[in-house]
Amino acid sequence: MYLLLNKKTGLFSLLLVLFLVGCDEQQQEQKQNEVVEEVEPEQGVEKEAPTIDLEKSEVDFFTVCNNLEVWKGGIMGVESSDSTGPYIMGQCFGNKHFDLIVYSEKDIELSEASHNDLKKDLPGASYFAFEIPKVEKEEPEDEFDLYDYVYPSEVKVYKWMQGGWYLVKVEEVTSFEELGALKLKSIYL
Repeated sequence: MYLLLNKKTGLFSLLLVLFLVGCDEQQQEQKQNEVVEEVEPEQGVEKEAPTIDLEKSEVDFFTVCNNLEVWKGGIMGVESSDSTGPYIMGQCFGNKHFDLIVYSEKDIELSEASHNDLKKDLPGASYFAFEIPKVEKEEPEDEFDLYDYVYPSEVKVYKWMQGGWYLVKVEEVTSFEELGALKLKSIYL
């Protein structure tokens, strides 16, 4: 008799637990539906994503320069610990005034990036152009140091995207250090 009563009590307890678990699942599902209903936008109202109008440049920084110098190095004007380079870099100071930086998470050899010009199809590379006025030095220290940047200057930052150069930022700089910081933060946007 005791065993029969124990089986009935056990069966009743099991049914009670299953009933309570089922009720709890129903309540949780109902709460989730309420949360979803609160989050969903109103019917018929479309929310627009913010858009950024990027201005496409008419200048092709890959081909416009009549004397593009290309090398591998670090960004000048910032602490060496801040610059994770070396980067493929370029500068033009003849018919146009701009600097180029090629950023990639993988190491790019100078020979794969340049053959008297800068290749624009390197896998995984991002390309940036920094348009800033330069003037010829009256007394250059050597053949590599012929031009100075003009400060203060408004620097236009372009990024190569979707087959064109797009203006992504315009910022005034007043020193070589500010220009270096602008270059560094631009490539890590």
